[in-house]
Amino acid sequence: MARLSLLARDRVVAQCDSDRKMTENVSLSWALVHSKHPHDVQRGIAMLEVIEDAT
Repeated sequence: MARLSLLARDRVVAQCDSDRKMTENVSLSWALVHSKHPHDVQRGIAMLEVIEDAT
């Protein structure tokens, strides 16, 4: 079930305009970091690092 939630969040980010994309990216990153799947956790950490560098 958590995998479906991550996929749904991924789709939301892809469909967002640029103003909302940052908020949704942070939300997706948070969900990924708290996943039980190591690949998802690493992806979430990488996304947060990119977000941090962009700010």
